[in-house]
Amino acid sequence: MVFLARTRSGLREALDLAAAAGGAVWCSAAAISENDFRSHQGVPLTRFSDSISFAHVEDIARTIATIDEHHPGVRIWLEQHETRAGSNE
Repeated sequence: MVFLARTRSGLREALDLAAAAGGAVWCSAAAISENDFRSHQGVPLTRFSDSISFAHVEDIARTIATIDEHHPGVRIWLEQHETRAGSNE
């Protein structure tokens, strides 16, 4: 299974979940600095060069397609949370 983290807190949680489940993590550039990414050890981690926006369905589809190219047929879990009543970010 692959986890997609968009935020720092989401990345921490995804790394813990992936360590327990034996999965990999992909993350937004906003979730981890380049230096911290370079020094990361442990769970397989891939960092997008840009921040990930879920503002449009097309953005989500492109992100998932990229991950799927590298992990075909593997379930992908996305970080998503409600920020206000009725709105997702």
